[in-house]
Amino acid sequence: MVRIGSGALLALALAGCAPRPESTPMVNDPVPVVWTALRQADARKLLVEAGARIKAEEQTPEHGWLITAEVPDSLPVTWKGMQCKGDGPDRACTEYEIDVALKTASPQAAQALAASRDVLFPADAAVGDEYVVWRMGFTYGGVTRAYLKNTLAVTIDMGFAAAKEIAAGKA
Repeated sequence: MVRIGSGALLALALAGCAPRPESTPMVNDPVPVVWTALRQADARKLLVEAGARIKAEEQTPEHGWLITAEVPDSLPVTWKGMQCKGDGPDRACTEYEIDVALKTASPQAAQALAASRDVLFPADAAVGDEYVVWRMGFTYGGVTRAYLKNTLAVTIDMGFAAAKEIAAGKA
């Protein structure tokens, strides 16, 4: 049985989904690790800790980075770093976007799925025949490593909930 705190339950309730036993449990760092920027290596490590297999990493034309990954059960996840400073492995970003883009039967099915879901923590939309759940955030003023790990976990859970609806023929 996965045990998570009341704050995590509230976040999941606001996100419009129930916790899944196979989900990564919500965490708190014993000694909070506060980041004022997010490095590509840190995002990669958090994805791997969430069970993801890294498929590709690239630098973006806007001087950021993009990690393409897949979590078990073939759920696609991308993590993009934006508003970055520095070069190479030390390039650190103060803004980020995590997204899960899922193919549906048609653009109309994607629109119907977006209209039927009431998500609050991340955002969602139909983009062509894809239904996309995403979370944008920033590190201004500092965020804990646990916050970023939990943000990733909730976004992945929202993707799994949508994938379940698509698999059931609802989109």
